[in-house]
Amino acid sequence: MNKNSNTNAFWKKTFLGLAFISLAIVLFSCKNEKKIEVFSIPIGDTLATNSPYAFREFKWNAALQLKMELLTDLQLQKDSNDVLITKFIDKYSKLSEDFNDKLYGLPYYDSINTFYYDPEEVLPMAKAFEKKVNESGFELRASEGMAYIGESGAFISQNVMPFLDPLSASFLKIYARQLDFTCCEDAGIVITDQELVQRVYVWGKLMDQVGESKYKNIVENSYYGNLDLLFTGLDNTPAFDFDNEKFRQELIDEMQIMIDKYPQSRAAIEFQKYLEILKTENYLYTEKVQTYLKENIQQEP
Repeated sequence: MNKNSNTNAFWKKTFLGLAFISLAIVLFSCKNEKKIEVFSIPIGDTLATNSPYAFREFKWNAALQLKMELLTDLQLQKDSNDVLITKFIDKYSKLSEDFNDKLYGLPYYDSINTFYYDPEEVLPMAKAFEKKVNESGFELRASEGMAYIGESGAFISQNVMPFLDPLSASFLKIYARQLDFTCCEDAGIVITDQELVQRVYVWGKLMDQVGESKYKNIVENSYYGNLDLLFTGLDNTPAFDFDNEKFRQELIDEMQIMIDKYPQSRAAIEFQKYLEILKTENYLYTEKVQTYLKENIQQEP
């Protein structure tokens, strides 16, 4: 590469960095009554300057740009909170899918896949890639022995809360937690029974509040998705016991706690109906139970 090429690359990076910093300054000072620490959002391409691995197949600043756009739109009140938040989530999710498509096609994917091995077995490239992903608004995770780029609830919610109405703040808090505490790995549920029951409760409570807002589809899908997990389980963690084939007593106990504590909640009413049906079937996964789930809980793909 000649000197002019190096110079052009330098000024291109410098201009991009200044643009991000300028936007951060505008966001920080736009509204005195709602100051946020915009500078705490990672800006720039730090890894490229101190690592031999650049991973140029990815647009590493893309998620940061989306987040800056969201913060700007929220501060300037360009639309209602629900419209802006769901629009951001949609773009961010699509970006995650695009990143994973690129990841799976990399000729050095197997090297990156060592990131979750024992520390002494992790290759330097994998460490560098994980750092790059985590600096760029995502998280490098693994499921069924395969590395993937996951969405980060912490990144989504960072610096946004001061600009949100109560409904939007509740939605984003629940949504972000569900992203950061993944429910399932390797065809099994990895959160506790109590956490799963609680998720059904909070999403059900939110269903009663969202009305026709843009959050409606996400909330309904999350409510019924968690309910289906609770009522049926997954291959490696079924809701019906491997040995006696009956619905697990631990789940019944957790559901009963919620029924006793919040008897009028959407979740408690649904729990009660399901437990009554199970009782008539001796808590077995009969055709009657399967029909009920298919008609009332399980959603079409």
